[in-house]
Amino acid sequence: MVDNQTPPRTADDQPRRCAAPIEHLSFEIMSQIFLHCLPEESLPHARTDEAPALLGRICSLWRAIALSTPQLWAGRTLSGLGFPTPYYLKQAMAAAEWKIRAVSCLLLYQLWYTPDGVLDVILPHCSQWKHIGASLEPAAWNKIYSAISQGAPGLQSL
Repeated sequence: MVDNQTPPRTADDQPRRCAAPIEHLSFEIMSQIFLHCLPEESLPHARTDEAPALLGRICSLWRAIALSTPQLWAGRTLSGLGFPTPYYLKQAMAAAEWKIRAVSCLLLYQLWYTPDGVLDVILPHCSQWKHIGASLEPAAWNKIYSAISQGAPGLQSL
């Protein structure tokens, strides 16, 4: 009589996890792929359900690549219209964190009725600004003009 049952597996004969083909791509190629994941129509928001933040939630490898690709963090939409004060504080903290991750890249911002607290985070870095698109109150524009009058050598459009 032949026994057709499979013997129980031991730890030594567990199937090995096959690496996904994408895991064999170089850092440079993965970075380029990640850059193509950014929204095409506008600059990204600080949301965990869209790139670049979403990319860092896939796995530790992707998180490391995303955090080591400054260009992913160089553009940002900041909006304050109709949001409560705690949201502004989160926006300000996220703007500061994105600036750190962008390292020395030129920065692009879309500002929509952005509150002073958030503006105060980005104004000191106007020497790294490349593009500012905005719909702001006159007082906020005055702050921006004052900051760029001190020097914004990379600024190409306002």
